[in-house]
Amino acid sequence: MNRWVINGLLLVLATLAGSTAYFATKATVLQNHLNRRAVVAEQATTTETTSIATPTPSQTLETNVSATPTPTDSSSTPVTGVPTAVAAADRLSQPSETYTVVAGDTLYPVSLKNNMTLERLAEANGLIDPYKLSIGQILLIPEINAKQNIFEVRFTTDPGRATQFQTVVSGGADAWRLSPKEVAKAESAGAFGLGASDDYRETSRDNTKGTALVSVSRLVGNQTKTYEVTLTQPATKGTSGIWSITKIAPKGA
Repeated sequence: MNRWVINGLLLVLATLAGSTAYFATKATVLQNHLNRRAVVAEQATTTETTSIATPTPSQTLETNVSATPTPTDSSSTPVTGVPTAVAAADRLSQPSETYTVVAGDTLYPVSLKNNMTLERLAEANGLIDPYKLSIGQILLIPEINAKQNIFEVRFTTDPGRATQFQTVVSGGADAWRLSPKEVAKAESAGAFGLGASDDYRETSRDNTKGTALVSVSRLVGNQTKTYEVTLTQPATKGTSGIWSITKIAPKGA
């Protein structure tokens, strides 16, 4: 062959070889770059998955705290209140003697029927002149304490009811029945006109004997009158025993 032709062929072959080497190098670089990106992406995915699946200690604490129920504040639990008065049917101690007013009754004839003065009958029921009565009204009939020369409204307690009431209180209800003062206030049945707004003060208590006295001051007109409520423990003696009224009388009369 002609020397110039051979040299031309050699030049073409050299050029092709150089191009092949260049592109091969470029392909290698590109492949390495793609491999590195794949590795980085895989590491990022692994890290993200791990962080989601495994919570940090602070996240665990927050989750546990929110999952724990808030304790109920026992102080908000309503407690059984002390009544200002107890309905007649629900009283433990009941007035021993009463009179139910009928049509045509006035206080004076009723006092004569019960052998006492109009004034005493009126005071025992907290009535003031003109002593108006209503049909069905329950009047408390006081009795004379000859030994002390005073008149008083006496109360009776049924032993069976006392046992029932004691069981209820021992079970945690009606705790006010453990207080002579609160019993006097709630179960006085309006004797001598006594009410919850009057001044009640416990003056003595003997848990061994199961006796107590409560003094009550009441404003009548322009005069302050004082009455004494005598109580007893009809079922259980001591600090866990309930109280009931035995009598109410003017003090110092």
